[in-house]
Amino acid sequence: MNTGGFFGARQYFKRAAAAGSEEKEGDVQARTTTTMTTTAFRRLGLFGAPKEPEPTPKEGSASLRETLDLMEARERMLQTKIGRETAQATAFVQKRNRRAALPCLKRKKTYEIQYEQLVRQRENSEHQVMALEAAHVSVEAVQAMKVGTQSMKVAYKDIDVAAVDTIALDMKDQMDAADLINHAISKPLNSSMQFAMGDDDELLAELDELDAERADAEILSAAAAAATATAATATTSAPPPPTTAAVVGAVVAPPKDADAPVPTATDDDEEAQMRALEAGMAM
Repeated sequence: MNTGGFFGARQYFKRAAAAGSEEKEGDVQARTTTTMTTTAFRRLGLFGAPKEPEPTPKEGSASLRETLDLMEARERMLQTKIGRETAQATAFVQKRNRRAALPCLKRKKTYEIQYEQLVRQRENSEHQVMALEAAHVSVEAVQAMKVGTQSMKVAYKDIDVAAVDTIALDMKDQMDAADLINHAISKPLNSSMQFAMGDDDELLAELDELDAERADAEILSAAAAAATATAATATTSAPPPPTTAAVVGAVVAPPKDADAPVPTATDDDEEAQMRALEAGMAM
């Protein structure tokens, strides 16, 4: 039996077991150190601590408003105390008790200092409120602009600027073609009649001549009417008819002028033929 080999193996296993126990102790110590470090960081708030949400400008403004209400209540209270201490000091002075009036004045002075500090703090808080409200409005405006920009991108994402230019040019071409077509179909079909009618200048000149003739006719008609009126006036103002003796002694008037035209049957026939011709043309 080889006892040397047996003892050698036994020593080997002992050394291996000792090494394993040392490694286990090292792992335990390392884990313990890590746990302690993590716990310390968590207690200090440097690692693993829950992060509180950051206040928005609107929330900050609301919090400051509550603080301002508290400050105003504090100011009213300090004013009341200052008035009470002043009244007590005045009462003691009237009683010639200066020793009792002195503490009242000291308290009054303390309240006045606190009141002045509170007024300055309230002014600073009011300025902060105004700044936060302005920041809130700015944030809302930026958000609205961002939403508007995204909406515009969505609206125009399928539209190409070059394609829009092409469409605009096509629309212009179509409108020009429509104008040409309308102009072509509005021309008169009978060119010979258009040539016979002449241009507008000739027609306007002829219209002026007709207007001048009408004016001359109106002038002649007015002159004839004036002459007729004059003759009627002269007839009305004629002398009275002669008496019977004058009639007996009067000379018989001569017959009518033989040169005056007497209507004949031939003139009547021509007028009848003219009327018949006009009636036939009208039909």
